[in-house]
Amino acid sequence: MTIAWQYMPGQVGGWGDETYINQAEIYRRITNLPRGRVYFAGDTHSQVPGWQEGSVDSARLAIASILSGKPSTDPDLY
Repeated sequence: MTIAWQYMPGQVGGWGDETYINQAEIYRRITNLPRGRVYFAGDTHSQVPGWQEGSVDSARLAIASILSGKPSTDPDLY
């Protein structure tokens, strides 16, 4: 099954831009976690937005951050 996102009401496209390349400062701000006890995971918080791989990668990173107590930007988590 495929979806033509441009024809779906309220949709502008299938996924966001490659934020980590084109808007590095925004990407750094949305991925500089944890902030207290709140963690985010999803393709929009990954280096491959719009793909299931991005969701899985960001979930793995959030879990590793929780278990280690390190921020998600720590190179040891990658």
